Amino acid sequence: MLPIRLLIHIIVGTICLCSVYSSIVVQVDYHNIEDVLLKQPVLLEFYAPWCKHCKAFEQSYDNIANELKHEGILVTRINIDVSPAI
Repeated sequence: MLPIRLLIHIIVGTICLCSVYSSIVVQVDYHNIEDVLLKQPVLLEFYAPWCKHCKAFEQSYDNIANELKHEGILVTRINIDVSPAI
């Protein structure tokens, strides 16, 4: 269970995205979730690599990541197949 202070940093969650990632989007999992989410404000996406909607949204999310890096917002994603309990 995540402490409430981590949950406050989560701006948005969606169930989406493909298995091919841009280097600007940070992959979050059990090992780095606290470090990543406490760094700065984040945009957090929950996705499944097999999801067709996630695959269709991939380029848009990468574009969002490129725009938000100038705003100081870290763009992240969590693979729900790898980290289902997060």
